[in-house]
Amino acid sequence: MSFIVESASLEPKSGSKFIAGGEDMWVHVFDFLTGEEITCNKGHHGPVHCVRFAPGGESYASGSEDGTIRIWQLSPPNVDAEEAVDTNGKPKAGAEEIACKIEGFHIAKEEKAGE
Repeated sequence: MSFIVESASLEPKSGSKFIAGGEDMWVHVFDFLTGEEITCNKGHHGPVHCVRFAPGGESYASGSEDGTIRIWQLSPPNVDAEEAVDTNGKPKAGAEEIACKIEGFHIAKEEKAGE
């Protein structure tokens, strides 16, 4: 990997994709068989410490040191160019547009033993 990985998760339905997050502050989606990066989701402002797929594999979450959790949507597997736009000709929401920031959520820092 071209970055230090702190967490990874395999897509649970088909096992054809995996996600990884780490010190570069991005969430990367990879093809499991080829290792090729499919997409990269940017939005965190700190290292990504945790990534997990939803049980159905249709979305995944990432948690960052910046205190946010983002929910990302995978694109449907067989989307035609015509289906990728809404009735107004605008692109349907993709992973970057669907990312949600949960306001006021803070990840508590672990205290070392003896402190």
